[in-house]
Amino acid sequence: MDAPAAQAELQRLRTTLTHSIAAPPIHPVHAADTEFSPHHQRYLDHQRRMEMAIDAFRGHLRQALSQTSTRLAQLVALDAVVDQMMGGREQKLLAGVPSFLKTRFQQLRKAEPEGWPPLFEHDFQQTLRAELELRLQPATGLVEALTQDTN
Repeated sequence: MDAPAAQAELQRLRTTLTHSIAAPPIHPVHAADTEFSPHHQRYLDHQRRMEMAIDAFRGHLRQALSQTSTRLAQLVALDAVVDQMMGGREQKLLAGVPSFLKTRFQQLRKAEPEGWPPLFEHDFQQTLRAELELRLQPATGLVEALTQDTN
């Protein structure tokens, strides 16, 4: 995998996941809705989708970079160690994000009884986009390292 291919694949992954986040919910949100559980499940589904897709890309990227140069092979080894050390902690922290959204859900329902659904959907999507960028950081760093190595 060369740098332009890696950059293109990273952009495709980001675009696909961003479009998934922006897709309207299967069950539209109504002002009379009182249960957070459908939103919680939807958020967990997005988290799983992101995790699976990004982990697969990162694994493929690691394999390609490890065969490119000694420097990149060392970086890949470091990335694997850091992932092993921090991955569990990151997952634990990200698993708590839906509870913050639940609080926001309840706040918006009280503050905007009729107009909360679009406000909540905006916050929901913004939170997922921020999580996506966080999850993409290690892969983005690997792609940048490949780009620098080839220049």
